[in-house]
Amino acid sequence: MQTITSNPLTKNVMENNTYETTASTQELREEEIRLAAYYLWKEKGENHGSDTEDWVQAEEYLKD
Repeated sequence: MQTITSNPLTKNVMENNTYETTASTQELREEEIRLAAYYLWKEKGENHGSDTEDWVQAEEYLKD
């Protein structure tokens, strides 16, 4: 009896699904960081020129 993962067609679909899940997870993570950086910027008085600092601070804040 052949297992599901040994079927080349099924294996390809499963690998693609893993890729899509990883891509959407990365997109969600980036969106979380973007929103956190935005709120940090708002809290600091909306001064322009601190985008990189706000982004890095947001990444640190949201670190797992």
